[in-house]
Amino acid sequence: MKRAISLLLLSLFLYNMVGFYTLFFIQQANIKQGITQTIEQGNISEEDLIVFGIPITLPYQADRDFERVEGDFKYEGKYYEMVKKRIKNDTLYVYCINNVAQEQLNANLSKHTAAHVGDLTGNHGGKSAEKIIKQIIKDYLSQPAEIFSTNLQKIDLLKTTTHYLPHISSTARQVPSPPPKTA
Repeated sequence: MKRAISLLLLSLFLYNMVGFYTLFFIQQANIKQGITQTIEQGNISEEDLIVFGIPITLPYQADRDFERVEGDFKYEGKYYEMVKKRIKNDTLYVYCINNVAQEQLNANLSKHTAAHVGDLTGNHGGKSAEKIIKQIIKDYLSQPAEIFSTNLQKIDLLKTTTHYLPHISSTARQVPSPPPKTA
């Protein structure tokens, strides 16, 4: 019985550590494979294609007909899968489809991460990072000390009897003179 409970808790721990991300990458590969099959079968209408025009300056570049392209990118918060490209009159035209499934998958990942890790915008339930660090150090160290944060705001922290936190100095160093000239 103890062994079954420990295996259950271990599997729950492993899922929380890497399981969701493993599922995320598997789903991402399935989405990529499905879109690639759709493109190769030619099941995409011309109305579904979104055209991106990119000006290029290549000397002696002749106009080219359509070529199949593979790849994806994110532009203005939306994910696109490239279908084909064409070079005409010093402009590269990339024909893409909007990858809505990838957007939904990434939105689910963001929700999961925010729910299990915390808010990444810096809002930690009204507590700033300095307050959290101060509380943690108070719990584990015994004597008060002062240090300066990276923006040189004074933070009261605690120190141990043998270890003092040093003052953070400026990272910019001035050179006293130019290097010597060699003959």
